[in-house]
Amino acid sequence: MSEPDPGRAYRTLDGLRGVAALIVVTRHVGAIFPGNLFPESFLAVDLFFLLSGFVVAHAYEARLLAGRSLLSFMKTRLIRLYPLYLLGLGLGVVAWVATAYVEGGGLDPAALVQTLAVALLMLPALPLLPKGGSILDGPTWTLAPELAVNLVYAAAVKRLGRRALWTIVALSGAGLVAAEYAYGSLDEGWSAKAFPLLMARLSFSFFLGVSMFRLRLPRRCGPIAACTCLAVLAAALMARPSSSLRHLYELGAVMLAFPAIVGMAVQREPGRVSGALFGFLGAVSYAVYVLHHPLGRLVGLVVDRGQGVSVLVNGGLFLLGLVMIGALADHVYDRPLRRWLAALRFVRPARLRPDFNPGEA
Repeated sequence: MSEPDPGRAYRTLDGLRGVAALIVVTRHVGAIFPGNLFPESFLAVDLFFLLSGFVVAHAYEARLLAGRSLLSFMKTRLIRLYPLYLLGLGLGVVAWVATAYVEGGGLDPAALVQTLAVALLMLPALPLLPKGGSILDGPTWTLAPELAVNLVYAAAVKRLGRRALWTIVALSGAGLVAAEYAYGSLDEGWSAKAFPLLMARLSFSFFLGVSMFRLRLPRRCGPIAACTCLAVLAAALMARPSSSLRHLYELGAVMLAFPAIVGMAVQREPGRVSGALFGFLGAVSYAVYVLHHPLGRLVGLVVDRGQGVSVLVNGGLFLLGLVMIGALADHVYDRPLRRWLAALRFVRPARLRPDFNPGEA
């Protein structure tokens, strides 16, 4: 089989990120997807952290080791995340106001302004503060922790040898096991009380992703294997384990299954047609992730909760529309705005290349 171009993005990882983002949508748009259709779909967050570790190391480690400044790196990461995050907050404000108007509960401008002020700083839910971005746009609670672990990684990268890196993975893995049983599930992390669980989830998966990048796994074309990776991931996120097996299932997925899927995905690239599709899914996945919750709330104001066939129809139409909106937002809003910010010399334009960044998720 032919070799893939080593300079090109990892398209199978793109596909994994896109599939995971679409499955997450079903978790947060109850007006269209009633009930918890896929109770373990929250594990997509751990996959995003794993992908983020791999790809951040792939995109930036050599430059950080060569002397790129920490400030420059963090500006680039913030520019990558913030524009679509800001758009999601704007839609969240619209959804807040529209909900108050439609449901007749009255609008509390002071609460809205306080919440928005906290959210604009990307602060998570903290004691004595109004809830931040998560109340306006639920899934965005993962973004500030992602930036924090990016900062830690970049600051310590020159000291993160193999032994240090695997020690972090081992210790955080032990913390992950302890947190699973202490909290009853990995389905936590957005609240201050679950901060230890969030740190275990984030540090284990992110630094495992960095470790996997350093393995320098070979790349080969393998369309069937690439598609199989996506199918296996979808099955893992859609599973409904019994309550007696839930602890083992969640730990097994995060600590064994996801690394195995990503390891295979790194080594097998799709064909031309599937590669284009995977690349498209990857390109819109971040927009899908940060826009689906407020858009779902707005749609829920005008769409009746359905059952049976109507769930399939409404759900399919919503996902299709969401992907189209995500593609439009990425092409018309996000990329031009990031180029404009680069032109203002926040970062050098040459460094704002279209990096493949899963986990902004």
